[in-house]
This record gives sequence, structure tokens and C-alpha cells, in this order.
Amino acid sequence: MSREMLATPDTEKSARHPSHHSLRPLTLVLSVLLVFIGYFLTNLWLVFNESNVSTSSVAPAAIVMGAAEFNGRPSQVFKARLEQALRLYEDGQTKQIFVVGGSLVGDKYSEAGVGRTFLIAHDVPANEVVAVPRGDDSYESIEAAASIIRKSSARAVIMVSDSFHSYRIVQIADSLGLIAQPSPDRNSPIMGVLKFDYMLREAVAVSAGRIFGYRTLSELRHGEPAIPLW
Repeated sequence: MSREMLATPDTEKSARHPSHHSLRPLTLVLSVLLVFIGYFLTNLWLVFNESNVSTSSVAPAAIVMGAAEFNGRPSQVFKARLEQALRLYEDGQTKQIFVVGGSLVGDKYSEAGVGRTFLIAHDVPANEVVAVPRGDDSYESIEAAASIIRKSSARAVIMVSDSFHSYRIVQIADSLGLIAQPSPDRNSPIMGVLKFDYMLREAVAVSAGRIFGYRTLSELRHGEPAIPLW
């Protein structure tokens, strides 16, 4: 008698319909994937939502995140951030401005130094502008400024950068013992599709930072024992 003739209805049914046990690994993978997608979208929403927030509060200090400079002149992105800090100072929202940002190998100027020069040239007293030319990413730069600010009794700060950057830098500042609120620049040239691209990048950075810690990510990025972020 052939094998075909020996087949029973049960064996034919099992051949047509895989068992529940064989589907479990696929279900698990899909469930994990959905969790990660949901987690990423949540962080993207947090980045987007914070990008629309601009504090009207008063704080003793503001931290301006550095950006590219060209032979001693701030790029348009950096200039927009510096002009926002200048508005905060002129409106009485802050009394002291910290400009952060280091320099690349071979650069004559640091981002922090260029920013300080710009603000002084626009009538902010030199003793009220502090250049902090240390750090290769956002975490390191904010950490360097925070180490100075924490020496005072007041730890409230206003964080100035592009709007898509607000959520992460506020989170980093808070993790370093500061009480931070955002005040994004109003005239950044980063707009439209490019801005959305930066938001996606920020959502990735925030997703990783909330799991592993921003300090750890920074250290991993630089191959050092501790961790800063870009």
C-alpha cells in the first residue's frame, strides 16, 4: 500500500495548518518589533512636542548650544541660536549666558569662543558671557557648563538651540542636576524636510539615551570609559 493511501485526515490537516507552537517565535518577534516601533514613535512625539515649547520664565543662566563656525564667524544656524540668547538677555529673562562648543583639529577658533565674541559685539557685557570650549557632543558640552553653574546656589537654566534639539538637551541638563527649560531659536535655516530629518535623528538619540543613559552613549561614541552624546 502506498504512503499516499496511508495518509489520514489528521495528518493532512496538520500539513495544511501549522501548529500553534510553530507560530509562537514569529508572534514573539512581531510583538517585540511593535513594542520598539511604539517606543520610537513615543519619543518622536516627545521631540516634536517639545519643539513647540518656549519658556517665558526667568533663569539666572542660559546655555547656548554651539554649532559650526567659519574662520571666526558663526554659521547661520549658530547665529540664530546666539540671536535667541541675545533676546533672552535683552528681555531680562537671563543674566548670564554660557556658550558651549569645542573645536575640530586644526581649527583656529572654538564654537564657544566665536559665540562669546558675537554676543559681546552685540553689547552683552563681557563679564556676563562665559565661553565653555569643551566637549565633542551635546552631553559633554552641557556637562562642562553644568559643572560651573552647579557651584552657584541657583540651578535654573534656559537651554537655547534648534527646536528639534530641545527635548534631548533639556533631558541631559536635568540629568546633570540643573533645572532646565527650552527656548529654541526662531530663525533657524533648518526647516521643512531637513528639520523632520533632524527630528528623526533626535528621536533615535532620545530612544537610546532613555534606555542606556546619555552619559553612557557619549562615552561609547568616543570610545572612552564614560559617555556623551552628539
